[in-house]
Amino acid sequence: GHFVQREQAIFCRFTVADAPTKTRILNEMQSFYGVKDGRAQSIDVTNPPEKDLPCLTYNGVGFLFRNDVTAVKAKAKSGKSHLGIIWAAALISKEPVMGFMRDDTNKPLRVLFVDTEQSVYTSYLLAVKILTLADRYDSDNPQNFEALQVENLRTMATAERLPYLRGLIATGKYD
Repeated sequence: GHFVQREQAIFCRFTVADAPTKTRILNEMQSFYGVKDGRAQSIDVTNPPEKDLPCLTYNGVGFLFRNDVTAVKAKAKSGKSHLGIIWAAALISKEPVMGFMRDDTNKPLRVLFVDTEQSVYTSYLLAVKILTLADRYDSDNPQNFEALQVENLRTMATAERLPYLRGLIATGKYD
């Protein structure tokens, strides 16, 4: 199925026919996204919830919201990974990075960057690029590196990736 989380609700469009499978998938999504009491909540359009604050802005437009999923879809070799590097650098930088600015430059953000396609060495280079763009690549000051964790899951079985990431996210170390 296809799902999107907004506020504390999950909207689903299923292509699975049987009800038990739909229920299992919905329960897994609710558990992963931390929906209150393990159930989806209805949105009352007459009573708007508190507005989410964006993690980044570009030309005054906010995007990349905490506890939300953002997907970038484009053709191969069109710069999706490069854009992710820029966003990650902007999230851990005290200054704007290529026009992208954090919502609150006083609050340090912690970023988990997950790579499922590149080699381990390429993921290392990716981490160096992010830290360099964010002006945090200083081997004499290791605390600069605490804002970023890059995980390479290329060789991990697809079925193992989500439980592994759930465990990392559950630590609460990342924004």
